Amino acid sequence: MPQRYTVNKSHVGPNVQTPFSSLHDDKVKVTSADTTTGYLNSKITPGVGIYTAVLNPAGNEELEVASMKQFTLVDGANIAVDASLGNVATVTIAGNRALANPTNPTAWQLLMFVITQGVGGSHTLSYGADYIFGTTLPTPVLSTTAGKKDYLGFLYNPVSTKWHYLAEAFGL
Repeated sequence: MPQRYTVNKSHVGPNVQTPFSSLHDDKVKVTSADTTTGYLNSKITPGVGIYTAVLNPAGNEELEVASMKQFTLVDGANIAVDASLGNVATVTIAGNRALANPTNPTAWQLLMFVITQGVGGSHTLSYGADYIFGTTLPTPVLSTTAGKKDYLGFLYNPVSTKWHYLAEAFGL
């Protein structure tokens, strides 16, 4: 289902040519006739979603708004992840699993995994070589209760081509 966005034109200003034109399911675009960099960022009131203002080839500033799009992973011994499908990946694991390196990432993409313990619980998760963990957020150990959800957040760094671990919440 496509995400729908509404914006109060007074938040954007008088120089908006067309309030929205659909790009695809999870993005919309606002184009400003004002060529001053930062014009749209200064006029939009932040709300739901992530937005970025960029200059298009014609020199006009465009605002892209992306929602957090959920997609479901297929449980199995090795869980494949296609990062182009969205930002929130959900899976219920029925045994000890390996989370494969995500394919098709975009620069600085945020990816949240929602891992639910299946029947019996106490299942473990290992990670592909492209996941990077640190000293303050080491490799996570999942909660053990069946039906509980663990949230694991990663940011894709295009320079290192690695997924950096930066958020966690367990047993929810």
